[in-house]
Amino acid sequence: MKFLTTILAFLAIGFAYAPVSAETRALVMASNYDLLDADPALFLANPLEDSSIVASALEKGSVDSLTVVREPTIKDWTKTFDKFVASLGPDDIALLYYAGHGLQIEGRNYFLASDGVSLIPLDPGCRS
Repeated sequence: MKFLTTILAFLAIGFAYAPVSAETRALVMASNYDLLDADPALFLANPLEDSSIVASALEKGSVDSLTVVREPTIKDWTKTFDKFVASLGPDDIALLYYAGHGLQIEGRNYFLASDGVSLIPLDPGCRS
């Protein structure tokens, strides 16, 4: 029994000092569509405020990396999202928070860019 206790103690010490490579990364994006000359029906009252609240909560939590983008154009989205995905390690935890319009067309999911016209395809970027 003493031998088993000793082995378990060595294992516990070994695991306690094992390097942890997983990180928690978050990407927060939001658009209220008020920068548009487009249809006023697209305007949303709260996304920018909501994204600030979420970002603040994540900063107070245990997020290792936080990226916040407000009013993303299709170019901003592509650049930021690709960089975010490329930064992820195999054990990382990723959180994507988006406040804005989203829609589904023929089974494919999209966010609406801040220009109110460009569709940001989600399905291809989210495949592993």
